Amino acid sequence: MSLEIDELTRKQLEEEIWGDSCHECDFWGKPIITGYCLKNEEVYVVSCSECQATIVVIELEKKQQELVQKK
Repeated sequence: MSLEIDELTRKQLEEEIWGDSCHECDFWGKPIITGYCLKNEEVYVVSCSECQATIVVIELEKKQQELVQKK
């Protein structure tokens, strides 16, 4: 299921994961970011629009919080 990405999350992914440029081709533009919700986890796909290099980020914080609450 597709997930709408808020501006704070988008900015965090761009700063912490993407950085200033693509890790593969040094493209300096903004990445293409797509979000998905899979089995109660948020998954973000950060892709370069030039070379299609892809970074997949799985949001684990929510999962860890759920495990702590169940104990």
